[in-house]
Amino acid sequence: MLYDRIEISLNGLPQIIILLKSRLVTLDEILKYKMNTKNINIISDNKYDLSPTFNSNILFDNVAVMFYDHVILENIILKIEKGVNVAIIGNNSYGKSSLIKTLSKFYECEGNIYLDSINIKDIGYKRYLHMFSYTSQDLILFNNNIMYNRKYGIASKSYNYDKKYYENFNKGNINGKKYYEIAR
Repeated sequence: MLYDRIEISLNGLPQIIILLKSRLVTLDEILKYKMNTKNINIISDNKYDLSPTFNSNILFDNVAVMFYDHVILENIILKIEKGVNVAIIGNNSYGKSSLIKTLSKFYECEGNIYLDSINIKDIGYKRYLHMFSYTSQDLILFNNNIMYNRKYGIASKSYNYDKKYYENFNKGNINGKKYYEIAR
């Protein structure tokens, strides 16, 4: 009888272990994000009345990014005109993702980045995030249903919102995990 109780208790153990591992991965990713963004100054979103796009250019002016004592980017001077396609290429660990994450305000930098002559440090974080879409090379899906992952961070969206994105992603043959990350 005792053996039967132990056996029944142990039968559910693999599912519990899988659930705990998935929750730990999610927690680990959240903590990594928090560590990278803990020093971001959140400035009032009312400082500039910005459109959801930029009008002229993006300028990196002597930008440097460091993690602890390790220099990731140094002396970056780059001007990107609106409408120009830019490819950022290089070997692994050369700072390509760090450059984009810095532009997206996920990392702080020395030097300045200007969006239409406005320093991005002066643009409210929430407002700024509405101007950019960032798709990471490391997708995080939360251990929940598909709709939760699809609408993560979105307060309320209508049926038309879902339908529009679904149709556009079908046209671009985008599906699977990337669909959910881009759609967020």
